[in-house]
Amino acid sequence: MGTIDLFHDEAADYAHRLREAGVDVELHEVEGMFHAAEALGFVPSMKMFRSSMVAALGRVIGEGTAAQPASIALAQ
Repeated sequence: MGTIDLFHDEAADYAHRLREAGVDVELHEVEGMFHAAEALGFVPSMKMFRSSMVAALGRVIGEGTAAQPASIALAQ
């Protein structure tokens, strides 16, 4: 999140409350970044930020396998 994001304080508070509840949280702050700035993927600092987001997501998801779809018996 950016230090000048419109929702900075709320997001920081939410991360703090999640940690207090025992949830693993990674909070990445970028000085001077505004809300949704990561959409500017062509800016070098935003490329780095997006890479860190993808890496964090990878750590959370890990090497898990996708759930298999449930088999449904259709009435004839």
